[in-house]
Amino acid sequence: MTAAMPCPVCAGPIGIHVVRPEFTCHHCGWVLRANVGDAFRRATVVGVAAVLIALGLLLLLPFPTASVVDVWLRGGAGLGMIFATITYRTTLALTPARPLRAKARRSV
Repeated sequence: MTAAMPCPVCAGPIGIHVVRPEFTCHHCGWVLRANVGDAFRRATVVGVAAVLIALGLLLLLPFPTASVVDVWLRGGAGLGMIFATITYRTTLALTPARPLRAKARRSV
């Protein structure tokens, strides 16, 4: 899994760390929009659900509750983070908004 997404206009790589609700592709100069808020909310819900489902499944095992909770505390957060990251990466969408307008030069 790479840490880059393709630009919808020029197919150049855009790093995930660069994606904002509205930003500019450094290859083609187009202003792009991303559904960062929606993707983050979905990823949070999926991550928390994965952690809670893991706890529920672990509690069904015939082990003492203290050991189950200990295993859950150690591995549940990692499991939730993995599911949240996968969800964020798959639901994040880039759409072209407009070409970058050249800034007007002021004459002095």
